[in-house]
Amino acid sequence: MIYNNLLPKEYQKRTNQEKMTRFFLLFYFYAAIVFASGAVLLLPAYFSLTFQEEDILRQIDLTKKSVEARRVEEAEQSIRDVNKKLEVLAAHRSSPISSYLAALSEKTLAGVTLSSIIYSKEKQTMEIHGKALERPYFLKFLENLKQEEKFKSIDSPISNLLKERDLDFVVTIVLGRPEKK
Repeated sequence: MIYNNLLPKEYQKRTNQEKMTRFFLLFYFYAAIVFASGAVLLLPAYFSLTFQEEDILRQIDLTKKSVEARRVEEAEQSIRDVNKKLEVLAAHRSSPISSYLAALSEKTLAGVTLSSIIYSKEKQTMEIHGKALERPYFLKFLENLKQEEKFKSIDSPISNLLKERDLDFVVTIVLGRPEKK
C-alpha cells in the first residue's frame, strides 16, 4: 500500500502536532483515570488503618505498661528474696560458723580463689576447695591459715603442690573454739 500525503507541508505539520497533542491528552487522561481508580480502591484500606491506629497505639501503651509492671514485680520479688536471705544470715550471724568464715575470708589472698567450703558441724571441720594462680600464693595462703588461732590444724595433701601454676587444691581445717560476740 502506498501512502501519499497531498496536503501542503504546513498542514502536514499542524496535523502531526494535533495527533501528538491528542495522543498525550489521551495518555494523561487514562493515567489520571488509573490514578483516580487506584486512589478510590485504596480508600477503604486507608480508612481501616486510620480507625485502627488508635487501637494499635492503645495496645502498644498497654504492652509497655505490662512490661514495666512485670519489671517492677520482678524487682519486688528479688527484694523479697534478698530480705529472706538477710533474715537467714542474721539468724546465723551469731552461730560459730560465721566467725570461722570471717577468719577464712581475712586470710584469703588475691591469687587464691575459693570455689567451695564444706562445713561439718559433727566433725568440727571445714573442707576448702579452690584454685591458686601460682604455688607461692597457695603456700602463703596455707601459712596465713596456720597462723589463725581459731583453726586447730590445717591438713594439705602433697597433691596440692604438684603443679606450679593454676593448681587446684583441697585443704581440710580442724576447727577450734570460736570467739563469742
